[in-house]
Amino acid sequence: MIKLILSFVVVMLSLRGYSEPLISLSGSVLSGSSLYDQSTYKSFNGQFDTAANLDVDVEFSKNVSVMTELNFGGAENMTGFSDGVTLGGILVTIIPSNEISLIGERYTHILLGNNTIPFGQFAEDQTNNASLSSQFMFNDLGYAFLSNGSNVNSFSATGAGLSLQVGPKAHFAEDDISNVDIMVFNGVNNLDSNEDQGFGVALRVKTPELPSQTVVGMSYLAANELRKPDTHTRANIRAVMMDASTSVASFDFGGYLLVGHFNDGDSLTKDTATILMGQVSRNINRLTFAGRYSIYRPEHYTGNGGGSRAFPENVGFATLTSGDVEITRVQLSAMLELEKDVRFHNEILFDTYGENREQYNTVGFLSYVSVDF
Repeated sequence: MIKLILSFVVVMLSLRGYSEPLISLSGSVLSGSSLYDQSTYKSFNGQFDTAANLDVDVEFSKNVSVMTELNFGGAENMTGFSDGVTLGGILVTIIPSNEISLIGERYTHILLGNNTIPFGQFAEDQTNNASLSSQFMFNDLGYAFLSNGSNVNSFSATGAGLSLQVGPKAHFAEDDISNVDIMVFNGVNNLDSNEDQGFGVALRVKTPELPSQTVVGMSYLAANELRKPDTHTRANIRAVMMDASTSVASFDFGGYLLVGHFNDGDSLTKDTATILMGQVSRNINRLTFAGRYSIYRPEHYTGNGGGSRAFPENVGFATLTSGDVEITRVQLSAMLELEKDVRFHNEILFDTYGENREQYNTVGFLSYVSVDF
C-alpha cells in the first residue's frame, strides 16, 4: 500500500511540470509536541509529533475535478495522527452545466467518493490529521464520538453527495455557499466498505447567512452499523443535530445539540445519548483566543457497566470498558499567525470522566506549528 501511494505521488509530481493548468498540489504540515497526564491510570507522558496532508487535485475541466488526499504521520503516535502513510480519500466533484443543473446558475455540486458527512454546520471545521480547520487542534466530543473515537480525524465516509443552494439568491452572501446537503454513504468510518449491505443517509439544512453572520441549521443522520466488525460503531444509528453560529461584538459564538439513538439490538440496554457543544472565539490582530465546552451524556450513566452497552469504548482520550459514563471536555486555545499560512497553535484540554471513572481524567497540552501550502 505504501509503495503504491508513493508511486502515485511521484507520478503526480512528474506530471505537474507538463500539466500545470490541470494538476495542483496543496496540503498542510503540522509539527510540535503533546503532553498528557491521565490521573492515576496512566503516568505523565509526552511526545514530539509530525504529521502532513498532501492533496493532489486534477482539474479535467471547469466542471469536473478529482482530489486525492494522502495522510502522513509517525507510527504509534499518542495524539492519533495517521499511522505512517495512508490514503485519506479520493473525491470526484462534478458541477453540472446550467442546462442540467437542478436550479440553473445556482450553486450545485455532485460529490462522489470520500467526503465529510454533512452532519451539522461544524462538520467541515473539524481537524483532519494535519489539516486544522478551526482554532482548535482536538475535535469536540461529539465529532470525536462519531469519528470512531478519533480526536484528530474528520467525520467522513465513502459515498455520493449533493450540495445545493436553495432559496432567494439575494439572501446569500456568496454564490458558492450551499445550504442543503445530502449524502448517501457506506458507513460512518471513512473508508468503510458495505458489510451490512445497507447505506447510511445524512441530510443537512442551513439558513442563508442572517444578520450578525448568524447561521441556524438542522441535520439528520441514519446508518445501520449492526453488522460492522468494529464494536465502536456497531449500532443502528439515528441522530438529530440542531446548531447555530453568530458573531456579537467581535466575538464568534457557536454550538449544537445532538440527540442520538444507538440501538445495539439488546432490549436490556439504554441506547440514547445526548451531546452538547458550545464555543467562543475572539481575534485580536494576529492572535485568536478560543474556548470550547462539550459533554457526552448517555441515557444511563452510573459508571458501573450495568444497564449500558460497551459502545462507545473510547469517547475522549481514555479507553473505557463500558459506555455508561458522562464525559466532559474543556478546551482553551491561543493561536498566533506568524505569517500567511503559518500559525502557532497552543491548546490545553481537560477530559473529565464521572461516575466511578475519575482515574481516567486527562489533562493535555498541545503546542504545534502548522504550515499550509
